[in-house]
Amino acid sequence: MKRILLIALCLACIVGTASAYGLYLDCPASIQAGLPLKCSIDSNLPAGNTFDLVLYFSQYTATEVRSQTVTIQEDHNTQYRLFETEGLPGGTYKVEVQNLKRGEEGLSSDSVTYKLVKVL
Repeated sequence: MKRILLIALCLACIVGTASAYGLYLDCPASIQAGLPLKCSIDSNLPAGNTFDLVLYFSQYTATEVRSQTVTIQEDHNTQYRLFETEGLPGGTYKVEVQNLKRGEEGLSSDSVTYKLVKVL
């Protein structure tokens, strides 16, 4: 019985150390039209991973407004991306990570890959 418990404990430790990659997008909840929308990206994905950060106008359907390419750097420092909002109508917009190439591990469940933003 003790041997079974010891094996179960060892397996739990091995499984507990496996972790997926995280990607965390953060943008303000609202912004005044005409001001740049500044979003931050943090990730522990391997350097060189590339994805698109896309701004959508979100009504009944989503319409792409702008897109930028983001590449994870070797130092894994926080990266910032600006989207110009001058000339955009007020409403709800969605900033979303797209076309992410990642390993088989996938992203951790606490990853944040999109944010809704109100342009006032």
